[in-house]
Amino acid sequence: MKLKKGYLILLILLVFLFISISGCIQRETVKDSEQAVQESNAKIQEHVKIEENSNPYLSSQSMGKFCSGEKECISFCNNYHGECRNYCNNNSENELCKMLFNFEESDGVAEINKNKDKRKMITEDTPLILKNLVVNMEHWNRETNLAGDIIFTKKILFNDGVINNDKMFFGFGEFENTINNPDRSVEYWWFLSPGTKVHAAADGVVSVSFIEHSKDWGVNIAQGWTSYKAPTGSKWIVGQEHLVNLVVKDGDIVKAGDILGEAAPRTFNDQEFGFTELSVWTGGTTIIKYCPFEFLDEPLKPIYEEKINQLTKNWEEFIEKDIYKQEDWVAPGCLLHNITER
Repeated sequence: MKLKKGYLILLILLVFLFISISGCIQRETVKDSEQAVQESNAKIQEHVKIEENSNPYLSSQSMGKFCSGEKECISFCNNYHGECRNYCNNNSENELCKMLFNFEESDGVAEINKNKDKRKMITEDTPLILKNLVVNMEHWNRETNLAGDIIFTKKILFNDGVINNDKMFFGFGEFENTINNPDRSVEYWWFLSPGTKVHAAADGVVSVSFIEHSKDWGVNIAQGWTSYKAPTGSKWIVGQEHLVNLVVKDGDIVKAGDILGEAAPRTFNDQEFGFTELSVWTGGTTIIKYCPFEFLDEPLKPIYEEKINQLTKNWEEFIEKDIYKQEDWVAPGCLLHNITER
């Protein structure tokens, strides 16, 4: 009996000893694990240097397929401002977009947001409506040789065997004025009186870019608003190129008729004039441009049809030559409905 009792006591002591040893091993394992994590974190901190004043949360954010993280997206937007702005116009709740463009409600947005029930929601497929064709077109004044903003001078007539120009208004779909060039014009463009003010053709948000080859500016207008509390934008873009002395900047909200700047100055045959273009386009990797006339507000179409027909008729009279093929137009000033830009 005493022997059995001794065995029982020994068994209990062995159990307590086992538990004690296990506890020590577990505590050492936990300690070792904590030390490993701390060493790992230290190594991470050595390689990942968070910029001063940056937001660590933004390092985990992205702008779709374009970039990831604050630093990479800042670099992307500096190098590809137009693509960045278009992405953010359509994804204005993106945290990186909010940081990069500091989306704040301007007075125009605040006014629109007051009456959200009455506001027309703008989606990707919302049709574009042009309210004007950016410059003033009137009957030819034979004393001033102006037709509104458009200049009538035979000094713009030119043919050197390589380049031929015989128009003061170039329509959409016309063959480029380089002889034997198969490319067609993808804009409306005009020769204008020097210093002509150019007006926004539609309501929307401005995106500005510098045109390197001509050393002037382009303004894109997208339907939609910069505030992330407002609807996203339409896929349709209004392009207005060759401007100087801009009075707008990236993110400005404009109304149709607002002045954007002045037509870019040009000199040809000792004749000074202004030059500007208007286009309507969609696309990303593939850009499709469209006849601007077909996007005019319906009540304006007969007015501008008469203006374009009168303008081209007056010019043919001025140069004593029939050059516009109105019978081939699919719409006033357009030989085609759309062109995929090469």
